[in-house]
Amino acid sequence: MNSNHRLIKGMQRLFTFLLSFVIVIAGFIPGKAVVWAENTTGFQFNKVIVKDSSTGVQVADLLNGDIPELKAGVIYSLDVEYAVPSSLQFSNTYFHLNLGNGAYITTLPGSTFTEGPITATGFEELVKTPTGTGTSPYGYPTTGSAQARNGELIYKTKTSLTNVASVGEISFSIDSAYLNQDPNQILTNLIQVSLSTDATPTVDARSFNAKSTEEFRYNFWTDQSTETINKGDTTISLMASITGGKSLTEAGSKTTVEIEYPSDIELVSLEETQLYHRNGTVVSTTESGGIKTTKLEWDEPGSYSGTPVFKSHVKVPASSTRVSGSTFNIVLRNFKKTIWDDTPNVDRTSSNVSTMIVKMIDGVDPEQVTSHALTYTAVNWAYQKYDTYNVRLGSMLIKNELTTPTKPKTIEMTIDETDTAIIRGVTIPYHTDMVYGNIYWTSASGASGVASSSILQKSNVSALITNTALGLDINDSIKFIKVDLGTISAQYDGVRPQRDLLDTWNPNHGFISEGEYYGWSYIPNGVDGSWKEGINTDVKTAINFI
Repeated sequence: MNSNHRLIKGMQRLFTFLLSFVIVIAGFIPGKAVVWAENTTGFQFNKVIVKDSSTGVQVADLLNGDIPELKAGVIYSLDVEYAVPSSLQFSNTYFHLNLGNGAYITTLPGSTFTEGPITATGFEELVKTPTGTGTSPYGYPTTGSAQARNGELIYKTKTSLTNVASVGEISFSIDSAYLNQDPNQILTNLIQVSLSTDATPTVDARSFNAKSTEEFRYNFWTDQSTETINKGDTTISLMASITGGKSLTEAGSKTTVEIEYPSDIELVSLEETQLYHRNGTVVSTTESGGIKTTKLEWDEPGSYSGTPVFKSHVKVPASSTRVSGSTFNIVLRNFKKTIWDDTPNVDRTSSNVSTMIVKMIDGVDPEQVTSHALTYTAVNWAYQKYDTYNVRLGSMLIKNELTTPTKPKTIEMTIDETDTAIIRGVTIPYHTDMVYGNIYWTSASGASGVASSSILQKSNVSALITNTALGLDINDSIKFIKVDLGTISAQYDGVRPQRDLLDTWNPNHGFISEGEYYGWSYIPNGVDGSWKEGINTDVKTAINFI
């Protein structure tokens, strides 16, 4: 009986073994493999929320159908929460984020962009760091730039978690290079999220649009607002630039701008000097009320590029009946440049105009020299007795407006009329073509003399006369200077080095900002020194420029 029982048990074991063997072999026979599908039910997003990082205010609940309204220059956080079912609790699971064109990552969980293990609330490893450019053309953004933190981001979930949340750890910003002037511009598929396991690549994939809510426009900035020309001549220095930053443009498009000028004035050209480096092509010219409007264009090859600079060249005909000394306006308006792949396609247009003034003179021997008003003020940090650290105690800017040299000029300066300061340096206009006469001087000590122009220190638009170069003690103040300058060279411009300190947007403004303390080489006519002990009142200087 026992032997029969053992025989039966043995045959059962043999059958079980053979059956297992057959199953294993079947797994290696083509068309006979057995596939067990992974169950990802419940592996899903519970929250995807956009917030303003600086305030914590919620901008949009993406799972609820909100469309985030975003602005350039603001940092946003993307808060996510997802559930991991118990069946996957101890398996490898991953979070995926892909930012579309127009956005880039600024901060990440674990405070690192380096792939590898991290310390974060819900993640244990940065699997893939964002280093992409989306589908952007022209090699933009450049590798290693902040804007190149675009594209795919992958994190590995901490094992054993059934609920994963990342709050305030993932931040991003909008790239202005993609933005047009429409406050309802759609940024398509800007935020794309999904989950995955080692076996299942795409789980609960979501894609969300965003909206740019600002009018990203261009503006004119008038760099050179005035110019004086002879009758029959053409302007060469009028200049206006465009502000508004770099942008991605459409290949094969046109950049356009309009110029307005009086009907009796001839438009020679509108030159672009920074981006396209050529004259614009005339598209059309219309006339109304004695004013012509000409539209010009430049071929745009498609680029990531900055903004242009325009020089207006207009001619007063030699036969013009305009009165000598009269002026007229040149106006630039409606600058337009394309934006790559924007929706809706409205591009960017300037929101203001640039107005420049041309003065026409007529005469046998015309001359036009302008200056900006003398500045007397200085600050108290030089208020010490015999302080050898000099400050600018007064200045005047000088410019020859014409394309011809001036008549011979002489400058006379009666300096520091109230004896409040020690004047250790005086500047006079300088150009390589200028030929000086002798320097006549007197000092506070009663000394006087004549010095050769060889003592001048020359740089940029100025020549410096110091008291020590005249043979005086460092604390003996210069009281009077007279120098024959000769002719002032054609279009000598001692104003331009100070253009950022002048109200150049308004050609009628002639005041130099208080507190300008550029080096002496930028000041064609200046007074430098320090106050006497106990005195810090304005230093008054009378100037004859004849």
